[in-house]
Amino acid sequence: MLRTLFDQTCQAYFPRWRAAAAWTVLFEPPPGYLDAWGLCERETRRIWVHADHVKGDSARAVACLVHEIVHAVVGCSVQQFLSADRP
Repeated sequence: MLRTLFDQTCQAYFPRWRAAAAWTVLFEPPPGYLDAWGLCERETRRIWVHADHVKGDSARAVACLVHEIVHAVVGCSVQQFLSADRP
């Protein structure tokens, strides 16, 4: 189910992201981040979505996927984003 949702999300929001097929999506708590909604690990091309946080709510699952896919596409972590110099 999550892979289908991931594929649909990619088609809807990231239609030109060609690397999507190379990513693994896991519907379980991110390792080491049990309270996190999701996690993107670019080195291994894995995206985790915490099932307990999005269970039964496809809109919430899509929002989490979009957030994590942005990390995958752009390649920055929250820490890098927050510390970046912006105008």
